[in-house]
Formats: sequence, structure tokens, C-alpha cells
Amino acid sequence: YPQLKTFSGCSNTRVVNESKLYVRTIPFTGEGTKASPYILYTLSDVLIVANSINAEYDASDTYYLVSSTVSQFNLASTPGFIGIGKEGMPFNGNIDGNFANFVINISGEANCVGLFGYIGPKGSVTNLSVSGSVTGGNYVGGVAGINEGQLTNVYNTANVKGASYVGGIAGSNTGTISIGYNRGNIEASGEYAGGIAGLNSGAINDVYNGALVLADDKI
Repeated sequence: YPQLKTFSGCSNTRVVNESKLYVRTIPFTGEGTKASPYILYTLSDVLIVANSINAEYDASDTYYLVSSTVSQFNLASTPGFIGIGKEGMPFNGNIDGNFANFVINISGEANCVGLFGYIGPKGSVTNLSVSGSVTGGNYVGGVAGINEGQLTNVYNTANVKGASYVGGIAGSNTGTISIGYNRGNIEASGEYAGGIAGLNSGAINDVYNGALVLADDKI
């Protein structure tokens, strides 16, 4: 950590202490900027991102990039994982998956579940795929339960089940979904199900569905 060497001799105690705090709390390579994103190498790195999103921190203007050495993250056996971001605590950062596959196995009746539970209007997710299975309540999707941001080059093969607002890419989309496909079966016990989005009032471009979609109403 070169910043420790740089600031350790500083006469300002606050600068020294904050430099040490930065090293303890930011465990990634990179600076989190567009030019130098935080690099995600391991499953633990992904979980750190997921667990960091809260009412005070939404990763706004922060950039993450999956390492080119990684082809897959297996989240299927991770207890309690229901997605990055949640209702009231959306993910507003930027993640480039570098074409890695994320394996998930989410079950239960929680709302806003998927690889990303809730992507806010400043959030951006690109270049990744999702496989496995997702089961939840309302707003259930393979990539995102709710998307208000930008999804580009995203692909889903996970089977997705829920009550209402269930989609292969997103349970609900008010943002933009561009370039991708869904090949996971979609099943809603209530209303609003779709191969791409269960409910859409945003933009969908160059995305197709190649799987079964079932619902009681409003497919």
C-alpha cells in the first residue's frame, strides 16, 4: 500500500489515520474510478460489494471490474445471499462483469431478489451472465429484481419463480436493458411475468427471450 509510505510521515494526524483507515476498509486493487476501477478477483470480493450497500452507501460513482482471470463466481452455496442492493438501499455503482458467469441459488419469499436485488437510476451493470435458480416474492429477476439503471450485455439462464413482477432479466424495468437474452423458464403465481421483464416502462433494445413464461395474468 504505497499510500501508507507516502502519508506515514505526515505531520497531520488526521491524514495519517485516514490513510490507515482507507487501507483497512477498501480491500480492492484499484481506485474505484472509471479509469482505475476496483478489481474483483474472488467470491469474497463480490460479497464485500453486496454487504457494503446500505442506507449510507450506495456505491454511487464507484466502478468495479471483474478480473480477466475469472470466468465464474459461484454464489449458490452462500447463505443468505439474495442480491446486491435492496429496496430502500439500491445499488448505484457501476460493475463490468468482464463476461464472467454468476451462479446463484436464491430461495424464499423475499421481494426484490436476483443477482442484483435493486439497481438504482445511477447504477450500471454490463458484460455478465447469470445461471442457477431464483425464487422469491414480488420483483424477482435473474439479473435484477428491480432495474432503474442500465443493463447492457447481460444474459440469464437461471429459472426464475415468484409471485408477481417476475422476469428473466428484471422483475421490473424502468431503466434500460440493451443487448442480451433470457433462456431461463419464468413462472409467476400472480401477475406480470415476462421473458425479459415482468413489468416494463423503460427501454428494451436488442434483447430476446427463448424460454417458457407462465403466469396467472398479464404475461
